[in-house]
Amino acid sequence: MRVDNSCPGCAAGNVDLSQEAFALISPIGAGQIPISWKYVSCAPPTMKLYFKEGSSQWWTAVQVRDHRNPVASLAYRASGSTGAYIPLERQTYNYFLAPSGMGPGPYDLQITDVFGQTITATGVALAVTTEIDLGQQFPALLPSADGSSSGSSGGSGDSGSTATQPATASVSVANDWGQGYCSNVTVTNPNTVPLTWTVSFASAGTIYTSWNATLSQSGGTVTASGVAWNQVLQAGANTSFGFCANR
Repeated sequence: MRVDNSCPGCAAGNVDLSQEAFALISPIGAGQIPISWKYVSCAPPTMKLYFKEGSSQWWTAVQVRDHRNPVASLAYRASGSTGAYIPLERQTYNYFLAPSGMGPGPYDLQITDVFGQTITATGVALAVTTEIDLGQQFPALLPSADGSSSGSSGGSGDSGSTATQPATASVSVANDWGQGYCSNVTVTNPNTVPLTWTVSFASAGTIYTSWNATLSQSGGTVTASGVAWNQVLQAGANTSFGFCANR
């Protein structure tokens, strides 16, 4: 089930569900219920665009659909133009809006996820109320719905160790409030010998605090290593750390 928008007037993290989606987790008559949720990397093969009913060259609202990772921004320019991309403001109903329109089209679009990865779609026509298949998709950087890791990572062996495999990192967003977020990272030693671990992964924004690891950031890439009590992982063991970042 797709969740299109947040709950108007509700606390951060609350969402509106269709009746079909709500019925999967609670009786319809329950009304508002407590839930917990997290981001996962979804499985759709390609992203799609959808221009809202009533859109024209003078007023345009467009939605990104079937995106693997959370979308952070959408910008456009006239197709074939060498000018700067114009960012669109996201609305609470999850459409990106150009109040004065985007012109007659076609357009070149830049779609960026919360990890800073960008998809560029060129020659997109203004086709209202039609899902437009972009034929592209973000690489997966979050755990999948079955909990398996899809984050990139690196590592180094313990001194004198015969370990040849790097540590693996599984990143999950614990809390997101739009202007920032906090994530938890689980690091696992896949080897049969101890490992002094270092991992790298993509992250959006600027990290301002972290715990249980030493972090450095270069652009959209974060490198983390253990602290005194968890820097060496025994065979098959794991440890966790976390961080918060501003977008």
